Amino acid sequence: MVTIQKPKNNIVLMDLDMTIIDRKQQLNDDRLKPTITSGQHSGWTFGLNSDTPVSSLRTWSERFGITGPIIAEKGAVLQVGDKLIYAKPEAAEAFSKAFELVVARLENSDIHVVRGSPVEMMFKNEVFGTTAGEKVVFANDLRKASLGLFVYKTDQNGHLIPDKESTGKIAKLINDLLPKSETTQTWVDSDYGLIVASDSDINKRNGSILLMETLRLEEVAMIGDSRLDYIGEDIAKHYAVGNADSDFRGKAVYVSEHDLTAGVVDILTLLRT
Repeated sequence: MVTIQKPKNNIVLMDLDMTIIDRKQQLNDDRLKPTITSGQHSGWTFGLNSDTPVSSLRTWSERFGITGPIIAEKGAVLQVGDKLIYAKPEAAEAFSKAFELVVARLENSDIHVVRGSPVEMMFKNEVFGTTAGEKVVFANDLRKASLGLFVYKTDQNGHLIPDKESTGKIAKLINDLLPKSETTQTWVDSDYGLIVASDSDINKRNGSILLMETLRLEEVAMIGDSRLDYIGEDIAKHYAVGNADSDFRGKAVYVSEHDLTAGVVDILTLLRT
């Protein structure tokens, strides 16, 4: 029987995108929730550690039956019980102000801006708009300490597709409105129409350390799929799903043969063994 190394504390943090769910927000194994429920009854604590906003992660936690802590926006915001903790409160305030300025500039540039959770709206795959090629920018007002935009356009059927050509242009258009700090960083992925601005001092490692200090933990488990999920061997043991990149696989104490949700189920099952 396969056995794997376990963390000193019975707490597992899990990445969300491309670890638990795929790019279309789908699971590939329906055993996740019962596995989590069983593990929690056995004394394990499970939580999410993702770039996703905290309110969206709450929804996912409820869906999966997860009752543990949340590390959101790459460590910018933590939820422990009913308490929200900001890793860098001044950055949260600065990005909140920048968000309103960015939306105003886009709207003044005659760009159709939609506030809300862009992922939920896009994957509904509903007809949006009436003119083929209409540019639509989804401004994620759920983020509390960073800024996220999805730059899309409507195809001939009125469905949304990434506007690869406009993504870089819009990133330049809003650049001067972002927080004036040496630690402000911008990531642009034109293939997905994605623009994310955040504080470089904030990352999953620092968010995990803040959580561990809050809960007085010594070592946790971290399940992920990419190098961004590596939070340091001094605070965690890492476990990779089958679709993980080579960097993260090289850091993991165990690599599942299964991709995505099925890999997570495999890892959680072995941790309880």
